Amino acid sequence: MASLSVHALVKFHSRHKLLVMAYSPVLYRALGRLVAQAKGQEHTIAQEYLALMMQALSKPTNRRKHTNVLMHMQGYFKRDLMPAD
Repeated sequence: MASLSVHALVKFHSRHKLLVMAYSPVLYRALGRLVAQAKGQEHTIAQEYLALMMQALSKPTNRRKHTNVLMHMQGYFKRDLMPAD
């Protein structure tokens, strides 16, 4: 697997973190830590990240996990919505 820049990995993680959270909140946090420690490990980090992500996505999801993701999404919009919204 080709090396992935830290910037590209951060961008990828940012775009897919809610998907991962819906399947495995535990591995979502592990992936976040991995991305945070990626600098200087570019040659091995992509393969490790992909393996953890595939492990996370192989777990079953459920209503509780989806609700958790929706609550996180609500937090992103909290500053932009009026109380009546």
